[in-house]
Amino acid sequence: MANSFLVSTALEDNDRYLSCGLVARQVYQAMIRHADDEGRAQASARSWKRKAALFDKAEVPVADVEAAIQELADEGLVVFYGDGLLFLPGRFEHNAGRLYWAASTHPLPPAELLEQHPEYLDGLRRLTRCGHLRRETPAAPRYPELVANEREGPRPKGDEERPGANNCEEVRTTANDCEQQRPTGTGVGVGSSSSECLPPVLSSHFKKEEERAGARATPPPAAPAPPPPSRAAALPGGRKPTKPATAKQLATIGEMLAERNIDPDDGKPRFTRAGRKLTWPPTAATAPLWMEFLRGAPKWADIPHQGHEALDLDDADDAVRDLVTSVGDALDSKRSTHETAVDALSERLPKLRPSQIAPEIEAAPTPVRRAVMARLADQLEIEAGDVGTSLHDLVLEARGIETADLISQEVPFPVFGPGDVSRVHQLLQQRRQGVSQDAYA
Repeated sequence: MANSFLVSTALEDNDRYLSCGLVARQVYQAMIRHADDEGRAQASARSWKRKAALFDKAEVPVADVEAAIQELADEGLVVFYGDGLLFLPGRFEHNAGRLYWAASTHPLPPAELLEQHPEYLDGLRRLTRCGHLRRETPAAPRYPELVANEREGPRPKGDEERPGANNCEEVRTTANDCEQQRPTGTGVGVGSSSSECLPPVLSSHFKKEEERAGARATPPPAAPAPPPPSRAAALPGGRKPTKPATAKQLATIGEMLAERNIDPDDGKPRFTRAGRKLTWPPTAATAPLWMEFLRGAPKWADIPHQGHEALDLDDADDAVRDLVTSVGDALDSKRSTHETAVDALSERLPKLRPSQIAPEIEAAPTPVRRAVMARLADQLEIEAGDVGTSLHDLVLEARGIETADLISQEVPFPVFGPGDVSRVHQLLQQRRQGVSQDAYA
């Protein structure tokens, strides 16, 4: 559940946040708003895709969201632990004026992991059982196991043992007995000490006072030498070192580059669909993005190379000439067959009844269906703009979806499909005639 956490403007000056891609920044803002009060949540890419509202005409795939979460982990903005869990180390840096911090339903991270993030550990120690965040460690902390090793000094006022209030007569009698048993003499060290003649409660109390006085007189031990700086602290901005890609990922990317005849060292900039620039060599975070980018690029063998008949084949033998010509003719025939099927289906749709349009499109092969739907979407988008609306609004009206339900994520984001063609055509005709939809209800 969202707990009305605010996205601080300090993120605009955070180098680690600004070095992330667009999708990673959207996911991190969603984590600030939707993680629990203590900054812990599930590390599910599908869940964060829905919470970050990464739905539009160019929908962000789940693989990009997983890569974005891994990118945030590489930058130190999130930390993984346990079985599919994560926490935000900077949860307690902002929203300090929050009155109540609810307890998390997820388990605490391991102690070794918390020690690596002292700002998060300090925030957990300052939480009280009542859900308040104090400036110092409270007397009743929410997690006593985190402050057990921190509190080694004198106990708070009221925790030390004090003599009972009803043993005055016992103290008076013991004092008289000590006077009778004390040997005569003067000087330091003559006779027994006062604590040896007192009741057990008072004796232990005075012994503790003497030990504390001796501890105060003893000079404090020298401070230990600071530990050597870690590799992460040596990087600018305290960033952690980048994790390299695995050998299997590099081998897969190399094969895909060879199939597409792409040279990664040619200096050309390459970007993902989310707008993030891909760098070479790939890292553990960018390797999935490289593979997703290469899957969208056509293979060299599948590209219809134009102008094959204009190649200089004067010095080639007849076998090579015939091979090049036959491959070009096969590619031309394959392309012409696909275009012919798309044109035929596009010309046949206006002649069908509204109830026959959707079955006709769905019965076509997948490449033909996608090409026809793309043409229809472009055509209807232009026609919708002429009447002062958009294809997206017409699809919402055709399905009876309210904008408020879409914003609250109670319904999935609608995608223009075969079943919307006939209804969108009817709505466009009504808009052209200036007749409202209510007149046909």
